[in-house]
Amino acid sequence: MDSMAKEHLETDWCPYKQVKILSLSLKYTFALACRLFMSITDPNHVSTFSDPFNLVKAGTVSVPINIPGTAYNRALKGGKVIRGKILALIKERKKELAENKGTVAHDLLTHTLLASDENGRALDEMTIAGNILGLLIGSHDTTSSAITSVLKYLAEFPHVYNLVLQEQIKIARSKGPKDLLNWDDIKKMKYSWNVACESMRLLSPAQGAFREVIHEFTYKGFTIPKGWKTFWTVHSTHKNPKYFPDPEKFDPSRFEGNGPAPYTFVPFGGGPRMCAGREYARLQILVYMHNVVTRFKWEKAIPNEKITYQLSSIPVHGLPTLSQTQRERYVIVRLCCSHSLVISKPLIGFVKKLSLSSRRNVSQSSTRNLCLCAKRPIEPNGLTSSQNHTPHDSPLSGMEEVLGSYVFGKKKATVVAH
Repeated sequence: MDSMAKEHLETDWCPYKQVKILSLSLKYTFALACRLFMSITDPNHVSTFSDPFNLVKAGTVSVPINIPGTAYNRALKGGKVIRGKILALIKERKKELAENKGTVAHDLLTHTLLASDENGRALDEMTIAGNILGLLIGSHDTTSSAITSVLKYLAEFPHVYNLVLQEQIKIARSKGPKDLLNWDDIKKMKYSWNVACESMRLLSPAQGAFREVIHEFTYKGFTIPKGWKTFWTVHSTHKNPKYFPDPEKFDPSRFEGNGPAPYTFVPFGGGPRMCAGREYARLQILVYMHNVVTRFKWEKAIPNEKITYQLSSIPVHGLPTLSQTQRERYVIVRLCCSHSLVISKPLIGFVKKLSLSSRRNVSQSSTRNLCLCAKRPIEPNGLTSSQNHTPHDSPLSGMEEVLGSYVFGKKKATVVAH
């Protein structure tokens, strides 16, 4: 999961200054599910599943009229196509298992083929295909919505972003350059998960769920007969000041300690029929947060973008954002080896020109302006990991590259890029 998140950011974020978070998170979660469930890694192969899958999604909640041209009809056709593709994979995987090849993928499909029911019978192929299709649906929109909501609030609350970044940088520093995240790392992401939970409280990935009444009961003076279908909504508790004071305020500290009272925070439902994919979703969200905050800083391209409430809570325009890599965000100029100033990326080009005499105004979002006069270059120092070069308010201290040392006026300076 960690390696795929890195691949995703490299191909779908890094080349662009503006990205749409929702569409990218949808693409990522579907590709991840294809890889983990069926070991499909080729993007072209994934796309042969995604096109009919989108038809299934579009018809999930539609008028059940099965005539050509309706969303319901297209969804049935899309489901048939996907089941056919999964059945083909099943036959191929069964052949590999029969031949006892050592290269058989250890994915959900293989485990399902090797499983048996309480009577020792293996599941039939059509049941397996239907189950995997159901898991593809269940793991897609809701997790994508949650990731989008988290990134929306991180853009809106810089102090929360910085706290998440500090937590994730600490985890990143504890690992080797090629080490991937493990379960112990996930358990350390406590504040990050609090942020994710508060995001899901305000913008729940699912609005609620249907239930059938098995015993007649009374609720607020209304009698609900046995056999009726009911729909419970998350907002009955998520936005209730009785359980969450000042409910419209974004406050991750609500989830510190023991957190909210039982059955008040229910983005995954509750009780014996709680979402079976809760931990899978948690892993997806936290791994994505780790990778995206340690590599990027972003701001909303549409500050007051509205939210639409469909099956999930999603931004109307897909949350377009303007992003910068962390390397672009920070350049440190260390003057006289005594203190540091954070200035913006444009100075890097200015320094790399190694002008013998030039003057350039450099500004930053914090409105700090710095005018420096480069008199003569000094040989570059190479690489360093010293924390002394980084101001105390930078969450990236210890992760820097020295671009070169220069004399600015009468002062020697080291230019460091994160």
